[in-house]
Amino acid sequence: MSSVEDSFDIPFEEIDALLQANPDDLNVIKVGIYFASKRNRPDLLSAYSSRFNAQLEKARNLLNSGQFNETIQLCHTILAAFPDHPHTLYILGLATWYNGDLQGAEGFLRQAATLIGMADPTAVSFYLNAMLHLGKVFEGQEIARSILGQDRLVLNYLEMDIAYACNLHCTACHHYSNYTSKGNVDFQ
Repeated sequence: MSSVEDSFDIPFEEIDALLQANPDDLNVIKVGIYFASKRNRPDLLSAYSSRFNAQLEKARNLLNSGQFNETIQLCHTILAAFPDHPHTLYILGLATWYNGDLQGAEGFLRQAATLIGMADPTAVSFYLNAMLHLGKVFEGQEIARSILGQDRLVLNYLEMDIAYACNLHCTACHHYSNYTSKGNVDFQ
């Protein structure tokens, strides 16, 4: 929040009344988080953060159920209130990719990977995967090196779309896994 917001104060009762009228209003949730943090109220900070997390979980559930347009719409709504939220960008990148726009997904995944960095290497692997499918492997490697702060890029896993290539034993793969098969598997 900017210094303009510092010049006024909103009682929690008003914030709660607004949330009762519209429980999913992310702008009100953002104001609640801001004032709970500013006033050192961990109980309220936790409550308002839970409301935000519920929206993020809703986006994940939409993505997992294949409702990509709805996921994209919700992610844009979340990002309007919380710009540059890395996990929202990550979900948006995946939904955009699965919705058939790999070029658009690359930007969201790059942004998410840059913001998340080493905290979640899976985001970096999905970004590299997008770059692989776009034929930009070397560019993706250079960017990943800078994100991860490494001179040499070493990946423990890189999830591949099964239509392209897959060893069915990816550490992060939750779509297609057969943990009894090791190494490369012939698809015939």
